[in-house]
Amino acid sequence: MQKSTDDPTILVMTNLADTVQAKALATALVESRLVACCNILPSIWSIYRWQDEICEENECLLLMKTLSSQYSSLTVFIKERHPYDVPELICIKTDAIMQEYYLWLKQQVSPNSPC
Repeated sequence: MQKSTDDPTILVMTNLADTVQAKALATALVESRLVACCNILPSIWSIYRWQDEICEENECLLLMKTLSSQYSSLTVFIKERHPYDVPELICIKTDAIMQEYYLWLKQQVSPNSPC
């Protein structure tokens, strides 16, 4: 494992209503090279307050792996395409990552890398 210091990796999370929405957003993010990989957890139960009411929803969790340098562009991209009025967007910085995976991830989000 190595610490990624030149451009740290991040794990970004958002929730969507269903797998159709999650797959569409994940595909668009990978195609745009804003993320290297997305994982869809198809069923989570969310309980939250929205407009002074307690809500409960079955949602999908989308996990996105990318570089810290992509976060601003990723935020704009998701705000433009996410179906929720206020999408959850949580970023977690990684402490360490396997070097080979980091190099692969970095290549995938680079605009000049061949597919």
